[in-house]
Amino acid sequence: MIEKDKKSKKILSGIIGLILGISITGVVAYSVYANTVTYDNTQSGLQSTEVQRAIDELYTKANNMVPIDPDTFKTNTAKTVYASKLGVCIKRNNKLNCFKINNWDIEKDHIQQVFSDISCNVTSSDVNCGAADFYCHVRSDGYVNCVDISDYSHCSVISDGSVGCD
Repeated sequence: MIEKDKKSKKILSGIIGLILGISITGVVAYSVYANTVTYDNTQSGLQSTEVQRAIDELYTKANNMVPIDPDTFKTNTAKTVYASKLGVCIKRNNKLNCFKINNWDIEKDHIQQVFSDISCNVTSSDVNCGAADFYCHVRSDGYVNCVDISDYSHCSVISDGSVGCD
């Protein structure tokens, strides 16, 4: 009887070992031969499921934000509107919002998102949004302008990158 138990344990150990061996081999084979890694991006707002493509999309999205160019940086009197040859930025609702010059297809919608708490005046060539704190304007010819309503100081950038603030 004891020999039967030993024999059963050996068989059971062999079966478990075989199952573990097959499982480990399968995982190693998958990781060696898999050429794409996927992830769930339902919260990211990106379109792709492949990691490299998502990284590329994030890089593109970051490049579409307006970094302030230190060589052409200017600000309004209240120091609430910032501009460089690349565009104009304001801090609204505790978030830095930037509008890039010569980027009409994106900025005509973006400005309305930034000012989603009010109705903007929209035409085929410009969008004007005026709230209690800021008034901003983007045009299809590349012009961008924002005004701080508290003192009416502003910054503007025209399509050639010329910056003006007061």
